[in-house]
Amino acid sequence: MVAGADVLSGVLSDLTAEGAWLDAVVADLDDTGWLRPTPAPGWTIAHQVAHLAWTDDQALRAATDPEAFAALARRMLAGEVTVAAKCFCRKIG
Repeated sequence: MVAGADVLSGVLSDLTAEGAWLDAVVADLDDTGWLRPTPAPGWTIAHQVAHLAWTDDQALRAATDPEAFAALARRMLAGEVTVAAKCFCRKIG
């Protein structure tokens, strides 16, 4: 049986490696590269990375401040707050 700390260490190691891999994939993208489509219809690379960043932020919030996460979830379910994708590339045009 694997101890809880060993599982957590493995998960954190995997997440770190995944983040490093993604950074290597997008690090050299120019403005046009960020706007390339992904297999998800209507989503660019910038949309996809923004989605991943938002999801990571919310996972961290849920783990470190459950009350704030629950409050945000309630506001989102009530339609008071929406998620707008942030573009990490410079605005073109």
